[in-house]
Amino acid sequence: MSKVSSATIEALRKKAEEKVRSGAGSTAAPSAPDLSASSTAAPSVPAAPAWPDVLKHMAGTPYSKLFPEWFNGAMQDFNVPTFDGYAYPEWMTGYIPDSSDYVADARLIYDFVLAYARGSVTHVVGHPGTGKSEGLPKLLASRLRMPLFRMALNKKGMMFDELIGRESIVHKDGHTITEHKDGLLVKVVQHPTLVLLDEFARANMEIQSGCMSLMERGGKLIVENRPDPVVPKNPGCWVFASDNVKGLGDASDRMVGTALVDGAVLDRFDVTIEVDYLPQAELVTLIEQWVPGIPNANKLAQFAMLVQTSYKKGNLPLSLSPRGIRAIAEYACIYQDYAPAIKLVYSCKLAEEADIACVGEHYRTVFAKSL
Repeated sequence: MSKVSSATIEALRKKAEEKVRSGAGSTAAPSAPDLSASSTAAPSVPAAPAWPDVLKHMAGTPYSKLFPEWFNGAMQDFNVPTFDGYAYPEWMTGYIPDSSDYVADARLIYDFVLAYARGSVTHVVGHPGTGKSEGLPKLLASRLRMPLFRMALNKKGMMFDELIGRESIVHKDGHTITEHKDGLLVKVVQHPTLVLLDEFARANMEIQSGCMSLMERGGKLIVENRPDPVVPKNPGCWVFASDNVKGLGDASDRMVGTALVDGAVLDRFDVTIEVDYLPQAELVTLIEQWVPGIPNANKLAQFAMLVQTSYKKGNLPLSLSPRGIRAIAEYACIYQDYAPAIKLVYSCKLAEEADIACVGEHYRTVFAKSL
């Protein structure tokens, strides 16, 4: 092996020092990543798609003007068809409600009026006493100044001709002849009216089918024995249905006479609006409107809600409607006690001891004494 001279080693050492001083032999540290806003910005989120306005073509009076107490900025305003100045037959004017003290959730009122404005085939459902067939339609009719006709379909053995008319014997020019007499339904659908088919599920299939064709947009009635058998519905007439049950019918046997609704018929309803009992705070307000100055209105409201809840659960056979609550409030003022008023208005309608005991327990829960 050859030896390296000291001079050579010294030359290599100096050369290495020069490289260090010049930086040529150093290893550069990796540069820090650019953390500026431009390089760390989150990916842009696409804007939400705009929903088309399907209400802009509707003419009439703004909902916010007709129902200001149930309108808020979160709702989309729309025009409600009105028929101010329409010349109704004199006998129809008696069916225009003067006013309504109906109290309900703002969304419920909005949905119901919107269904009317769009002419939707509508099914209103709810337990007895929720106001679905009286308070809610009456509110709409009173604000629109339109006649409201309530057709009860719960008569046993009722036939369609009770609504559309039938042949009758008349004496004319010395002769006895048969002549068709129009029923109430035929008369009212030819004008801008509100027509409620109450307890639709109790009607037989003939009535349900005939009424469904009438409820649809551009609907009409077919009356075979009439000189002009086709009765077109006035464009301003809204025919809708109500029921104590929803779905295909009553499975609890509490609604005697309720028929099973055919699924195909149910499918023809555009919308179904469910009406429930009032919350306690709103019920207290209503009681105090009915009987100003009544003491313990909150306790009556609490008792009523317990009864209604038991009814919905199937623990009581009878609900407590607003008309019953009002009667209890008024009689309580006469007796200066709620107990005799509750017995008179509600408890005495019950036959089973277990049901009476259930009501007594609700009373004890609220008033801390026996009924």
